[in-house]
Amino acid sequence: MNASAGQFNAAVPYPRLSLFGKVYEVDYIPSRRAKSAAVGADRIAVLFPPAAPPEAWKSFLARFYKEQLDAVLPAMLATWSVQLGVNPSGYAVKRMHTRWGTCNPHTRQIWFSLMLADVALPLVEYIVAHELCHLLEASHNARFKFLMTNAMRDWRTRVQELNHPAVRLDVYTAASL
Repeated sequence: MNASAGQFNAAVPYPRLSLFGKVYEVDYIPSRRAKSAAVGADRIAVLFPPAAPPEAWKSFLARFYKEQLDAVLPAMLATWSVQLGVNPSGYAVKRMHTRWGTCNPHTRQIWFSLMLADVALPLVEYIVAHELCHLLEASHNARFKFLMTNAMRDWRTRVQELNHPAVRLDVYTAASL
């Protein structure tokens, strides 16, 4: 069954998925064994058991979004760490509903929200730079703003984009998890 043909399937809550600011049509392929997804130019092929409960779908999507973030975050962290002269001890992706990211300046650990998988890559890049700047300055004071401006001239524009997202109720997003 092709979920993108407009047919509702209880196992696929939405026929579209959001990934890095782009909406993809979903091709649902029933599979008894495999749970996987492949991202194409305009579509995401999802192999998933036909009678799986909704919680299995949510768990699968959380893992999918985390894998997508894990594919882009290391390069962004490496680039911005060099540019800012900081060395984070590590990062993790987790469900956070009120923050895009957070860090501990003492341990140098950074956590990114699973919801970052919904926004365009330049906005993900802003969050990476933002959290790395917090390793140099813990608060949002004048020094922090100076560091952000020196690192990323358009950071304020990116903040506005994050704070005013386009609302798509017909699209399944990481924020839905």
